[in-house]
Amino acid sequence: MPISKEMRLLAAKWSTGTGWPKRLNWVSIQSIRGWTATPRFELRFPIMAVVGENGVGKSTVLQASASVYKSTLESRLRFASDFFPDTPWDEIREAEVSAEVMQGASVLSTSVRKPTERWRGNPERPERPVQYIDLSRIQPVSARTGYTRLANRLIKESSATEFEDSRLARLSRIIGRSYMQAKSALTEADAERSVPVISYQGVPYSGFHQGAGETTAFEFLQADIPRYALVLIDEIESSLHPKAQRRLVRDLADKCRDLELQIILTTHSPYVLDELPAEGRAYILETGGIRRIIYGVSPEFAMS
Repeated sequence: MPISKEMRLLAAKWSTGTGWPKRLNWVSIQSIRGWTATPRFELRFPIMAVVGENGVGKSTVLQASASVYKSTLESRLRFASDFFPDTPWDEIREAEVSAEVMQGASVLSTSVRKPTERWRGNPERPERPVQYIDLSRIQPVSARTGYTRLANRLIKESSATEFEDSRLARLSRIIGRSYMQAKSALTEADAERSVPVISYQGVPYSGFHQGAGETTAFEFLQADIPRYALVLIDEIESSLHPKAQRRLVRDLADKCRDLELQIILTTHSPYVLDELPAEGRAYILETGGIRRIIYGVSPEFAMS
């Protein structure tokens, strides 16, 4: 399929070599989940798709990329120890995550490391907005802890935060339906647990009755992503029809160009890969316990 207009515009802006004053150039992972210092993962395009068979370390790339920054989006800082904890079955030692980052005109080397029992290097990490979105873990509303009791017609809505017009239009484009309204609603029974509510053809319906793809897209679009952010998305295709997957990637290309974001996503979808230029695809291949990263793979190669 020919590359989309949205991706062509993003590629054209990226090729000028200007913009993106906060940029992750590469990340290297040592002694974590079977990774060694080489190969390092290079970000050759503003949107990088990481593909490979189960267990090769796709999510590890996202978590390592998050751990080299102090995120300015979080009330509580997250550290490498949050992503790579010691457990009764796993002990992290002699580990290091290193990276090369751009902060304006400066190119910096940074790392967090765990030579023995404690991670080092956290205070020295550069600051950047980092948004970690794990779409694979979005549950149906009815399956979430504490939500069953909200499925009661006698309970009243107490407040709601509506999608503004631009966000509502994005939701409609991605799913391919013209929604009249979308909001995150709270009830008088629980001031903490919000419920997605959307209106289609004049009929409102909640997350208890939405399709899984609608809930996935709704919750993804709830995130307020600021300029220059690093956005990490695990299993971007979760619950989405192939057409919706394509439209979501095009939506991301628009936001990436406008806000000069960097996005790293993991996927098992040929439709997602097909939307990206070759330089935005990275395949992790493991043979004989040794990992290689192959850039520019075709969707057919990646899936076979």
